[in-house]
This record gives sequence, C-alpha cells and structure tokens, in this order.
Amino acid sequence: MFKAELKQKQPVVYRILSKALKTNRLSHAYLLVGDKNVPKEDTALLLAQSLVCHHKDEDGFACQTCEACMRLQKEESFDLIRIRSTPLKKKDILKIQERFAQTSMETYAFQIYILDHFESCTPEAANTLLKFLEEPHPNILGILMAEDLSQVLDTIVSRTQVIPFKPLDPEGMRASLIQQYGNEEQASMLARCGYSYESAKAWMENEDFSLLQESAKKYIDHHASLSQIVDLQTKIFYSKSKFKEKEAVRVWLCWILYYIKYNDGSKLSLEQRNEIFLILVEAFERLRRPVDLLLFLDDIHFRIRKAIL
Repeated sequence: MFKAELKQKQPVVYRILSKALKTNRLSHAYLLVGDKNVPKEDTALLLAQSLVCHHKDEDGFACQTCEACMRLQKEESFDLIRIRSTPLKKKDILKIQERFAQTSMETYAFQIYILDHFESCTPEAANTLLKFLEEPHPNILGILMAEDLSQVLDTIVSRTQVIPFKPLDPEGMRASLIQQYGNEEQASMLARCGYSYESAKAWMENEDFSLLQESAKKYIDHHASLSQIVDLQTKIFYSKSKFKEKEAVRVWLCWILYYIKYNDGSKLSLEQRNEIFLILVEAFERLRRPVDLLLFLDDIHFRIRKAIL
C-alpha cells in the first residue's frame, strides 16, 4: 500500500502529515513540492482521504479502502474538486469558489481542492487564489503541487505549509521495477525520465507501453526513412488514435530521449544527438501548455529530420 512506500521513501513528509492529522492541527493549504518522479499526486490523494476516512490507522492516515476513500479516489465526491489544467487560469480558481459556495458538504468534515502543476498558473489565477487563502474557511482545505518552488509566488508560499519531497534515487527505483516486472529496458527508461514509482508501475502494467516503445525504437533506428513518419501518422498518432493524448505523447518522447542518451544504436553523431536532445527538452516544456498534439508532433518530426539529415 502507498502509505508504507511513503513512510519508507519520504519519511519527513510522512512525519509532518502524520503529526498534523493525529493532533488535528491542519493547515488550511498545503504546497507539495518536488521533482516529477516523487509521489506528490499519491500523497495529495492520501491526505485528502485522511480527512474523510473513519477508519484511520495509528499514524492518522486513511485506510484507503473504505467507501469514503474510494469515492475520493474515483473523484465521485462533491466534497473534492481537482483541477489538472495547464496552465491554471483564473476561471479554474473561481470554479472552486463557486462550487463550494453552492454546495454543502456531503457527509465529511472537509471540502478539499487539489491543484496540479501550480507553478504553471497565470498571474490572474495566483492572485485570485491568494485572496481565497487570505480568508481561510475552517472546513476548506487546499492541496497544491509544484515541481519548482521558485516559480510559485512568495505570497502564496507564505500562506501555505510547504511540504518538500526529497528526490528519489533513480537506480533504486530501477532495481525495484526490474525485480517486480523483469524488463530492464522499460525500468531504466521510466527511472531515468523522472516518473514516480506509482506512475512507472502503471505504465509497465499497460499493454500500450510496449507499443510506444517499439514505435520509438523503429523511429530512431530508421530515422532517415520517411516511411517511419508515415507509420506514426497513420498507425500510432492519427486523429482518432487512443494514443492521441499528452501522456502517451510524453511517453513516446521519453523513449526517443532514452534511446538517444542511453541506448542509441542508430549511429548518430554526438552533434546530432545533442541537437535532438535540445529539441526534446523544448518539446517537454511545450507539452506543459495547451497544444494541438497532431501539429505538435508534425513539428517535432520535421525538426528531428532536419537535425539528422
């Protein structure tokens, strides 16, 4: 269960939250900060569940299996609102305020909002949330997540309790994934590309993961062939494809990055690999914002082909 993993790998985070839950001395907002591969999302869910669960353990954490916990996990409770938009906009914050103003609590003592990628928020969104935080409601608790604390307004930071996550050891994660699933290459890619342990396990159990890997491998091995781009456009990333979503595109790009950096059998020169690396770094940053995925991929194909021919 995730609680055991959190206690082992993030003991400081575990102790801070456990003390707050056991003593019922909770902040009105928490800011979870750490690299992409740390379990911020899982921790946010566990904290939310721990506010509503009636079967808590001795450390104050939720059981994660009762009806109340499962409703939050499935996001079926009116007492929880989660915003995953990137960038976060003013209308997203107003949506939270309007939702909680219009609805009374179902059966729980708290109404909870979770904001992913908070460092991506617009200035208008940050200022709107700041006004919300300046007048805290005793039964409303916010959980914000960010990778880079320096990108969050100081005024927001000062009105939240910051929970810092320590970086995970990629080699330890890689070894654990290999032991559990047996696929060394897939474990290496996920660990080196910054995936959290829970996200990595989910992908290794997803049959589509191997298809994206195979596609990326063929793309790199036959980089000079136009047929590979045609195959991608017609068999993988076509308009109605199940892969036409950001996370699948991100995984495919991670495979390209992995083969370029760690397992390149394509005989590309160092200069070509460096140029593709820079293209990919920029691509990952673009994926954090709203983007037309098909046009985005066409642009990536064009730029990579230009770099290697």
